[in-house]
Amino acid sequence: VVDLLNETEIKEVVGSAFDGLSMKIRKLLKVASNLYIWEKLDGTQNNERIEATYHLVKEWWNQIVVKAGLNKLETNKIERIKNKMVTFCDNKGRIAVPTVFANIPFNYKIFLISNGFLIEANQTISFSHQSILDCFLADQMIQKYYDGKILKEIIGEIDRQTPGRRYQVQIFLQQLMEISEEDFLEVGKELLEQTDIRYNLK
Repeated sequence: VVDLLNETEIKEVVGSAFDGLSMKIRKLLKVASNLYIWEKLDGTQNNERIEATYHLVKEWWNQIVVKAGLNKLETNKIERIKNKMVTFCDNKGRIAVPTVFANIPFNYKIFLISNGFLIEANQTISFSHQSILDCFLADQMIQKYYDGKILKEIIGEIDRQTPGRRYQVQIFLQQLMEISEEDFLEVGKELLEQTDIRYNLK
């Protein structure tokens, strides 16, 4: 278990802006990985809309995409790089992608690494923190749900229903509730009724 940061430690990183932050954001920033992401934001985000880690990740990703465009990089290519990595990690159950498979053009790779979004080590490339991958995997679950995939295809077979997957499913359900309460309740009911879904996910 990772110890939570105290307010003094957070204030050292955030500075005077800390006093203007809501209690929800202060609570979020007690988690070191969330504080890392917060530190990368450029200040243009709407703080009132940030209530969970996935809001932080989405805001950072949106800012990365905008910054890429300003640096004359193709934003759709940036999206494809991210999606290819997430799909690989989902299919293989891994948290890093072989550099040779990722095949990221050099200038795009340097941009994403220098902005703290990716890390390259030991012939693999990964997101700078596991929580970033978790949020993107939950995004893919949302896409699969609205593409009409069945629940088992969204969550994965029973041998893939690990504690890590449980966290991703939680993010998926939180996002779904924000999109449509009706869809959230439908999925929740199906989740409870299915026999091939592990109890810890239910």
